[in-house]
Amino acid sequence: QTATATLQLLCASDESFPRGECWTSSARSFWSTGLDDRQYPNGISANVLERYGSSPADAGAVIYLLGTTLESFGGTGGDESVQLWTLMALLKMTESSAIICSREGLDSTSFG
Repeated sequence: QTATATLQLLCASDESFPRGECWTSSARSFWSTGLDDRQYPNGISANVLERYGSSPADAGAVIYLLGTTLESFGGTGGDESVQLWTLMALLKMTESSAIICSREGLDSTSFG
């Protein structure tokens, strides 16, 4: 089924590129994560570890499309394979969402 294969591809892309380097439409250059914030060996620039990343709008669009895909395949009473891979894709988006919030200056104290 095409929808399931597309969702599997999205999951693989998001797992391999959580900053959105390959799935974003509006890349923001030179983002890094907390994993990159450390002491660098002599002669190595921090820029070596910087990568392109997605914007909040792109992540929001992916999550919106996951919802519409699930709805078009019957929602909670529909295709179980689409349900499973939609849930997997949402789980894979967790790291991307955390990276985006961190880069946008949103942290756990910003909510509530």
